[in-house]
Amino acid sequence: MFWGIGQILQVCSFDLLGVSMAMPINTAEQLIGTILFGVFYFHEWHTTRQYLFGIVAILLIIVGVIVISIRGKGSGSVSPQDFLHGIVVVSVSSAGLIGYAVIPRIFGLNGWDMLLPQAIAMWLVISGIVSRVRDNHMWRVKSWQNIITGFCFGIANLTMLLSNELNGVSIGYTLSQMNVVVSTIGGIVILHEHAGERHCKLITGLLLIIGGAIFIGLTK
Repeated sequence: MFWGIGQILQVCSFDLLGVSMAMPINTAEQLIGTILFGVFYFHEWHTTRQYLFGIVAILLIIVGVIVISIRGKGSGSVSPQDFLHGIVVVSVSSAGLIGYAVIPRIFGLNGWDMLLPQAIAMWLVISGIVSRVRDNHMWRVKSWQNIITGFCFGIANLTMLLSNELNGVSIGYTLSQMNVVVSTIGGIVILHEHAGERHCKLITGLLLIIGGAIFIGLTK
């Protein structure tokens, strides 16, 4: 259920902010949330070194989000109303996806045990939400061609859940979110989003977020 809500709102944020802006912000919020859960709920950090690297990581991620969110001359393609609405949608999406990442650990479930029930719940939630949307294209050929991406997600989801068990939520989930590199660069290069000075801000913010993820890896 958490994944379904988070995923639907994530897709909605693409229409408001564009992929290359929405994904880094969404990813950064998820990283901060799962890191905080890992530290304060699961007690995954114990040494001064881990806290030092972890604090540096969080600061880098926060600065990265701020850099990406700054609206300059090249941000005219996103209206102020869409920008504010998009930030709210992204934040609620992040909360749902954080819940999806940490709840299995809270109940001590492993990846293999929860994969099928989780997939059924995802399908039910998404189907229920989409069925209420006017003029939805759920049953069209183009929609079903995306079943390939579903297989890819299933593999990625299983490996992420197993990684969370082996490495802890703060490290496992953080490393899994490095797909933000592909989505941001794809948004710029393939979808031609945010031309001009926005490129520099997006790349700088992205590098800061990646730097934060590297520091999180060093807490292991």
